[in-house]
Amino acid sequence: MRTCRSHRHQLNGPADFRRDGRCIHCSRATQQRYRARCRDALRTIKAGRDVI
Repeated sequence: MRTCRSHRHQLNGPADFRRDGRCIHCSRATQQRYRARCRDALRTIKAGRDVI
């Protein structure tokens, strides 16, 4: 069985790849981490605005 570059996920066919060739599961995980960082940054900005 083939695995992705990170060796975390099994790749069964073309449905497991993005158009750019990345693993769809790794891509989703990366996007979730990115969105979490954006939410944290927004909370920090709003908290700083409330203090001033």
